[in-house]
Amino acid sequence: MYGVFRTGGAGQRSFPASSFHAYDWAFCAATLVSVVVQIPEVLMVRPDASCQLSNACSVLDGATSLARLLPLLEMSRRLLKEAKIPRSAGILGTLLALNLNKHIEYTDHFHPDYAKF
Repeated sequence: MYGVFRTGGAGQRSFPASSFHAYDWAFCAATLVSVVVQIPEVLMVRPDASCQLSNACSVLDGATSLARLLPLLEMSRRLLKEAKIPRSAGILGTLLALNLNKHIEYTDHFHPDYAKF
């Protein structure tokens, strides 16, 4: 994120104004609203992130029951309002699916009896 921020313009405009769960996802998605140049080689690979760490952060970041029901709600709001991601059916469906997927991960981790139901 630092490297993109240092490029100026779109990188700096893509930084969310406040902190929330999946801040880095919102930043990355917001950069795609502007012109993106792709290079033909992979220069960096991010290792798979642990779901446990993400779940722990969702508890810290989501103080309300709505935030635990839809853990990526603030990210979704930010992308649709501030970053002006298009409100197409595909994007709205994807954001809803991401939120529900993260909710299932959350319940699997913190409420396994509920998750079995």
